[in-house]
Amino acid sequence: MKQFILSLLMLFLLSGCQQHKSEKQEQKQATEGQVRTELTRNIKNNTIFLGLRYGMGVEEVHTYFQDLVAQGKLLLLPHEYISDNGKIYMYKFNFGNETPLLQNVLATFRTYYKKDKLYKLRISVESEQDTNLQTLKSKLKEVYVLKYGQNYTKRENIYNNSEGYVWDDGETMIEISEGLNNNILIIYTDLVALKENDEKPVEKLMRVL
Repeated sequence: MKQFILSLLMLFLLSGCQQHKSEKQEQKQATEGQVRTELTRNIKNNTIFLGLRYGMGVEEVHTYFQDLVAQGKLLLLPHEYISDNGKIYMYKFNFGNETPLLQNVLATFRTYYKKDKLYKLRISVESEQDTNLQTLKSKLKEVYVLKYGQNYTKRENIYNNSEGYVWDDGETMIEISEGLNNNILIIYTDLVALKENDEKPVEKLMRVL
């Protein structure tokens, strides 16, 4: 009888430990999920590309680009006639080895300011394979879907009737479209800054080529 009671007691204690362990594990998973959500939210809302942020000043952006060059994250196009403020910075996309035609894809940047605050970034992306524009656009779309989700709309380019993709959460708009120079344009726009400055319709401003 005593042995039976001890067995029941042991089963009760083990059950309690397992339940406590399960609750603790669920709490840990919930906490980790919240952390991942916060990190994703901060990346999406506070950064544009390579850590650039809306609202940065002209000199601040220039210094930031120089720091990225020093870290090896950007390349600097050498040109003895270009001043410091006019230097051309390049970013090399790394799509892995799965797409052999996209092994040398470079991007250059153009920044736009309102009252010395960055509100738009245009990235011009080009591949050595000039005939591979559709593959490049599809790959960039795939990358941006992974980061920003499937909640995008399709938009026809008014210059060449090609299909583009737009993510718009009411605060930031991101557009991927074909440019006129056999390139792909990625344009980030701070919609809040546009509203505050009473600018022209967003659709027109996004078409700066």
